[in-house]
Amino acid sequence: MQLTREDLLELLLSSCRFCVMDALNGNLEPYIYKEHSSEEFGTYDASYDNRFRLVFGLFYSPNHFPKERCESLIRTLFLEELKDRENNSFQGIGMNLELLTALLYQYHRDCDTALFESALNANFDCACGYDAKRYASLSRDLSAESKESQIYDAIELGYPDIAKELIIHWQRDIKQWNPSDIYNLHTWSKSLHDVDKQLETAKEIFEEKKQAKNEWDITSAYETYIKELIELGRFEDGYKLFLEMKPHLLHSCDEKATEWYKVGLGRFSLLYGVDLILHLFTLKTEEMKALWNFLKPYLLLAFHELPHTLYQKTAEVASLMEEEEMAEKFLTAYEEFPLLSKNLS
Repeated sequence: MQLTREDLLELLLSSCRFCVMDALNGNLEPYIYKEHSSEEFGTYDASYDNRFRLVFGLFYSPNHFPKERCESLIRTLFLEELKDRENNSFQGIGMNLELLTALLYQYHRDCDTALFESALNANFDCACGYDAKRYASLSRDLSAESKESQIYDAIELGYPDIAKELIIHWQRDIKQWNPSDIYNLHTWSKSLHDVDKQLETAKEIFEEKKQAKNEWDITSAYETYIKELIELGRFEDGYKLFLEMKPHLLHSCDEKATEWYKVGLGRFSLLYGVDLILHLFTLKTEEMKALWNFLKPYLLLAFHELPHTLYQKTAEVASLMEEEEMAEKFLTAYEEFPLLSKNLS
């Protein structure tokens, strides 16, 4: 028997309440700030997700835990969250800080004014948008949140099965689909690694966006879709679309008084073209040579303005084409990229 939406939300909160009980019983280790770093994400807090479940359980269970018992825990969590806001490479405010601010605000302690001030000054994003008083008025009734927000919450909290069930309920409630519904379903399918649904919704979005009136928007629709197909390993489909995109790409900047390969849209189109060659060269050698002949002059014209990774990939393709002088030129640029960028600025 399928659970109701109310049952699913209660299951979600029950899972988060285990974290609350764990912390109240003295186990704070999974929830304190742990600085990690990676090439993709820079500096981040490895405990953020655990702390989010704990904070979510506290915030949306206003009558479940004694207020007096939680005060010290909330203040401790706030201080840990500040460390992440101050050090995180992506900065941001984040839902954790918003909910913790609302929780702390309810105690009306004069000493917390300094904490709210510290949050305001934690990073650039906080300085622009952090508002303690506004967060204090946030609703603590999860059932009153939008259905879309509930799904996003389940995904962010790390409960994909609950999210999938909530999506089923959401779909049943839709009387007439609109583009924003497709965008939501596409975003959720990516997060939940539902490749079939991701491809289906990506195609629907593409078909809608390519009806645009100008070449820039049409090219953008193609580029976004090609990028996603490459990420999903659908290289032959991506190649067919790249061929369709070419005439639009060449005219994408007709109204912008610049060359298409000098702007981000064009540079990333070059990147995806090079990616396709790298993945399809063995299967479609002659077609990839033709694609290379199209890309090559623009790669040279945009030599000083390319994304870092494109220098390396272009060097690889040039080697495949036995154009060693060009391969060496782009490989050197890749290795000297910080210096190259400095010289251009």
